[in-house]
Amino acid sequence: MNWNKRDYSEDASLSVLERLSYAMGNCGNCIGLTVIAYFMLFYYTDVLGLSAAAIATIMLISRVFDGVTDLGMGYIIDRTHSPKGKARVWVLRGCIPYTLAVISIFYVPMGAGDTIKYIYIFVVYNLANAIFGTVVNTSYNSMNSLLTKNSYETGVLGIFGMVGATVAGTFVSSYTLKIIGLFGEGEKAWHIGIVIIAGIGLLLLLLCYLGTRERVVDTEEEKEKPMPLGLVVKNLIKNKYWLMVGGSYILIMFFGGTYGASLVYYCKGVLGDTAYQTAITNATTIPQLIATISAFIFVKKFGKGNTFRIGTVILIISLALRTVVGANPQIQIILGVGYGIGLGMAQSEILGLLADTVEYGLWKTGVRIVGSAFAVMSFAAKIGNGLGSSVVGWLIEWSGYDPNAAVQGGQAVFAINACFIYLPLISAVLMLVIMYFYRLDKEFAQILADNKARSEVKAE
Repeated sequence: MNWNKRDYSEDASLSVLERLSYAMGNCGNCIGLTVIAYFMLFYYTDVLGLSAAAIATIMLISRVFDGVTDLGMGYIIDRTHSPKGKARVWVLRGCIPYTLAVISIFYVPMGAGDTIKYIYIFVVYNLANAIFGTVVNTSYNSMNSLLTKNSYETGVLGIFGMVGATVAGTFVSSYTLKIIGLFGEGEKAWHIGIVIIAGIGLLLLLLCYLGTRERVVDTEEEKEKPMPLGLVVKNLIKNKYWLMVGGSYILIMFFGGTYGASLVYYCKGVLGDTAYQTAITNATTIPQLIATISAFIFVKKFGKGNTFRIGTVILIISLALRTVVGANPQIQIILGVGYGIGLGMAQSEILGLLADTVEYGLWKTGVRIVGSAFAVMSFAAKIGNGLGSSVVGWLIEWSGYDPNAAVQGGQAVFAINACFIYLPLISAVLMLVIMYFYRLDKEFAQILADNKARSEVKAE
């Protein structure tokens, strides 16, 4: 097994250490994202007593600005020619301000009036997501197609990246409240706990930067004549497989937003105890992690597209069963296993599928678009995740949810179930329909050969 030997060719097989370093990057990136997605709304409503609807609206409005910055960051990456890489260098530049912005979300000035509080939340939320979060997230995702052109390796990198994301989700969901509880209750305990968690994320991002290397570089012609933004967008729209994977990515992020933001409400308002959150999380994320790690076996045998579809079918079955069993904590915990396996298999392929669509785009249009391709996907995914989280806030507000009630009313229970089960189920079905038409796995070897031949002709 190749643990640390470096191959610097464009189609390199990567060492285990470099794959692990890449995984650490997504773990560090997703620690901040998951803290925000899982606990920001709950912190504002149940700890600070702020309006769920107001926070949800702020989150959704911010996604519009987020989209502009995602496109801008992709544009910047496509025009970056640093000795440290096109994308990797921006992970280094963005990780410290990103960490500080995540921490700032949980430092609302409580002595101020409500208007000042909401303005503050709007500003720091945008700093964490639309500015510095965009720098780190878009750059990290773009690295997948820049570390190597090897299709198998980009798939494995996608799996390792999703392992990092799963580890981050497990850690944040299972241990955030426990870490905060070590320091008591109330705002001060949250402040200390979030600093510790965000600091771990920062360390992992730095390790990712140190342990990876970009090998795919622009030609001199591409450096001298960068593509105009309008032409970038036009060429991306021509890429049918990019659109399919992108649509699926939006849906995954949407139901991830509803599921993640509603989990603590589901445990508290439907199952009757927030302590169930750890059990459900472990039952979900441990199988998810195993499925993600094992996904390369299915990729070798069936291809990335089929692995994604198999995972989606498992996901649909587990969610459909959850609609039947009702508020039975033990069975809901067991069904988390199926949810985790399906999500792990499907989600593990996203980055690898996106990397393949970049090669397809080069074959289709004659132009390699990396930063902007991943940036638009990042924007779309954030819109999906933000809309999912916002839907939870709006439905919680509409339902009459009472954070102090021992038993929630029927409307509140329905709203929570809709966020935790029904919306993810509908999203998974739509995802399967979209990816039914994905056939790039069968075409990819020839596309790669054609691209290589074209490149050799230009070089002569």
